[in-house]
Amino acid sequence: MDEISDRELAALADLYDRFAHGIDPFSEARDLAENQFYGMLNQLRCRCAPEMNERAFNRGVIARCKRYLAKN
Repeated sequence: MDEISDRELAALADLYDRFAHGIDPFSEARDLAENQFYGMLNQLRCRCAPEMNERAFNRGVIARCKRYLAKN
């Protein structure tokens, strides 16, 4: 997962923040952010760690997003 660039992590963290902490859980913007987040995660897993379990990869990246958001 170290192959994820700082720019990619920032984009993922922004998307994660928009869907995980959105005020309206049923808004289209929230759904769009979630779909974009998981789409980007899938592309990154295929590029960076295709042998890795999808769930484990996603949890690892989400943890990195949370740390990024806490610092910024």
